[in-house]
Amino acid sequence: MLPYLSANCRKNPKVLGVGNAFAGGVFVAIAFVHILPEQIELYQTYMLEQDPSRTTEYLFPLPEFCLFLGYTLILTIDKVLFDAGGILGKSDAKDVTAQPGESEEHFRERKNSLQ
Repeated sequence: MLPYLSANCRKNPKVLGVGNAFAGGVFVAIAFVHILPEQIELYQTYMLEQDPSRTTEYLFPLPEFCLFLGYTLILTIDKVLFDAGGILGKSDAKDVTAQPGESEEHFRERKNSLQ
C-alpha cells in the first residue's frame, strides 16, 4: 500500500520493482514452504494406500515434478508473450538522444513531443 500513499513511490520504478519482487517472493515462499510439503505428504499417503507393501519412498517425485512443470510453463508464457516485443525489436519505447549542438531546452521539447 506504500506506493498508493506516497506520490514519490508511485512514480519511482525502482520502488515498484522492489515491491513486485517482494510480492512474488511471498507467493513463491508460500508454494515452497507450505503447499509443496503438504502435497508430498498427501502423495506418499495415497501411494501407501494403493500398495501397503511399499516403503515410504516412492519411485518418481511427481509433486516436485509438477511444481517444476508449472513454474516453467508460467515463466515461458511470461517471457514469450510479454517480453517477445523487446526481443523482436517491436518495443514501444522511443530512443531519444540529444543531437550535437542541440540546446537542453530544445532536446526536452523534442523528447516530450515523441512521448
